[in-house]
Amino acid sequence: MPNDIQLPVMVIYGIAAVILLLLALAPLQVAIRSFFGRPAAWRFDRMIKNRPSSARKIKADPDYTTAERRLEKLNNAKFITMVMVLLAGIVGSLRFPTYYLDPAYRLPSVPKNLDELSAATVGLGTMLFEAGNKAGLVHLAAGVLAAFVGSLLIVNLLDYSFAFLGYLVDRVVNADDYARTAVKPETQVKKKLTGSLDTESGKLELPNYYELLSLPQDAPIPTLSTLLDAQEQNMQHERASGKGTKKLRRQLDLISEARETLLDHGRRAAYHQALGLKASAPQQMETLKVRDGGSKSNNSREVSEEQRQRMEQMKRMRQGGGSGNGGEGI
Repeated sequence: MPNDIQLPVMVIYGIAAVILLLLALAPLQVAIRSFFGRPAAWRFDRMIKNRPSSARKIKADPDYTTAERRLEKLNNAKFITMVMVLLAGIVGSLRFPTYYLDPAYRLPSVPKNLDELSAATVGLGTMLFEAGNKAGLVHLAAGVLAAFVGSLLIVNLLDYSFAFLGYLVDRVVNADDYARTAVKPETQVKKKLTGSLDTESGKLELPNYYELLSLPQDAPIPTLSTLLDAQEQNMQHERASGKGTKKLRRQLDLISEARETLLDHGRRAAYHQALGLKASAPQQMETLKVRDGGSKSNNSREVSEEQRQRMEQMKRMRQGGGSGNGGEGI
């Protein structure tokens, strides 16, 4: 850079260079963020749709937050790329079918002060304005429309082509998440109950939450809820410290599935039946209490009548004993 360029002009050149660099890197950002961010967002959306009850926990996952930020930056990069392609298309429309730009116009030498820079800017703007007047409104409208459609096609083709490549890689790296979220847990239980068995082992393909989470099989539902809450709190503390994020996330997903299955009487009974487990005694007692809730008033009435008869019998015995003692004293 020549030394005779004034400092304000150099600052303007620096700002313009940064803007041009961002414009040039926008398509590259679309490719990179489509490759890394969009497949992860698709995977999290699928997890939320298949397990809506655990959507709040999935959104609290650090990986989900990272994917959301990448999508926001991806949209910004797509917008910048579209604007750049649109402006290039508008300028290109002034060259077709007739060359409307002034062929005698030449860019001046590098402006060294503010007056030269302003004069060069005004000259370039005047040339474009005159070219637009020669082309006409219809030609400019057609050029804007063609440039807009072209920018949409270019940006979306760039986005989804690299997003598909990223999806293939993400499908291999996070195969467990895709397999676990392929079907809803409730649908899995229903299919297994209808007799869908593993042809090789002949056993139902259902996870045993009691063994995986070290839960007592005969525990009542309130106890299971307390134990699951304690495990979830411990894992949240571990994840906050940054230890084993992916493993803890899978464990939290397992706890969420256990909540949906074990904390409901009907689903727990169907789950026990699918695994071939015996119904737990506390659960049976709770079910009996719920079913016999309507006869509670009759039972209490019978007990009250029996107590009243005993009290009358004891009163008669006391009265009889008191009279006998009185006769003996006489």
